[in-house]
Amino acid sequence: MKPPRNPSSSHGYSLLEIIVVIAIFTALATLSVPQLASLQATTAIKVDHQRIQNILQRCILESRAYKETLELSYVANQLKLVQHTRQLPIAAATLDRRSRLHGSRQSIICYASRTVTPGTIVLSNAHQRCTITVSLRGRVRGSCKA
Repeated sequence: MKPPRNPSSSHGYSLLEIIVVIAIFTALATLSVPQLASLQATTAIKVDHQRIQNILQRCILESRAYKETLELSYVANQLKLVQHTRQLPIAAATLDRRSRLHGSRQSIICYASRTVTPGTIVLSNAHQRCTITVSLRGRVRGSCKA
């Protein structure tokens, strides 16, 4: 036969203990949410930076391979790679809505003669600024700073 239960011994948690745990979770969430938003914005601009570099490399390589003049134009958050003479689209990309795109020109032209119109494209948001520089010989260099 089991001994009768003692009503004073409890196996659960008190209300005070539950409130303390909830307060700790709330404090941790309050501290981590702004960091998460900053991390998302930083990741988005790095992805856009890489996307621009890839399309620039494609412009340079395809203009040399096909002996065609290609144009990479950018307006607002839209990138378009087209054949310069016939305006046939080759590639397009849309950047993150939080990123702002501006540069020394509105387009970069990749010539079949292995030269490129030099220019600088700046991509920025509230947390970071990335710069992509294209030289006359078609070298693409990029850097990001917080």
